Amino acid sequence: MSFFKENKLNIINSTAGMIAWVFISLSNFCFSVIFETDFTFSPIKFLLIPFIILFSGFLAIKYKIFKKIISEKKLKMFTHIVFTSINGLYGTYVCITQPESYNGFSVLFTYTIGLVYWNGVLGFKGTILNSILFFLVFYVFMKILNINFGKDEMILIYFFGFSGLIFGFLNENTIIKNKNLAKRNESIKGLLENLGQGFMIIDKKGIIQKGATQITRVFF
Repeated sequence: MSFFKENKLNIINSTAGMIAWVFISLSNFCFSVIFETDFTFSPIKFLLIPFIILFSGFLAIKYKIFKKIISEKKLKMFTHIVFTSINGLYGTYVCITQPESYNGFSVLFTYTIGLVYWNGVLGFKGTILNSILFFLVFYVFMKILNINFGKDEMILIYFFGFSGLIFGFLNENTIIKNKNLAKRNESIKGLLENLGQGFMIIDKKGIIQKGATQITRVFF
């Protein structure tokens, strides 16, 4: 139980990453049905390799492998961004290499998942930058793999710009709301801690929970 508490956010992020890959697999299957094209599901490509990337990220955060080059304050976020980017690059590659009749729509779906995943983290500028970098990666992969630029890719370019702006504003709004909520909670916490009366919560194990008022400290 203590392991889950210590790594709760890390576990949630890794699980969300695997769920995203399940949706990517299903979306490619659906596209193949719509466009009447064969879809070959590879457990190694769609599940095993993503799992290795996500699990490596989980271990990297837990054991702080970048602690010698990044400060403790930024370490977790930096590690998370590195392995999420690796996962995103691999996802883009997998989707681009799908049949040309729908590979652009496949990339579009993966890109949208990425924007939702980063909601409340990147802000407006970060979302725009992320969209530009994603497009550059997409374009480079297209050139390297010598894949034709079809109509679905043209739609994708339009969506890059449009969704980048929309999700950018949503991202910024989420961050502002979270900051305001954090300030409000801090104010309530400060009020409770300075009450003249004692207030504290004790769980079943007899452990005092966070939020106890300042005056209760004289009891122990």
